[in-house]
Amino acid sequence: MHAGAQGVKRASRPTFRPFNPVASAFANTLLDATGVRLDQLPLTRDRVWPGLRDAGLTDR
Repeated sequence: MHAGAQGVKRASRPTFRPFNPVASAFANTLLDATGVRLDQLPLTRDRVWPGLRDAGLTDR
């Protein structure tokens, strides 16, 4: 807080960035575990299963 001629001013809230480190960490975990690179977010089951199937890792 800063006390100036106009009184006490509060600090502004921090800016929230649209970055989710969990998503990239999960994508890297899939790459390490399976060798499949999924580069389109969000990583939904509708994107993960076809990627694994195309790599021949599942028959689902």
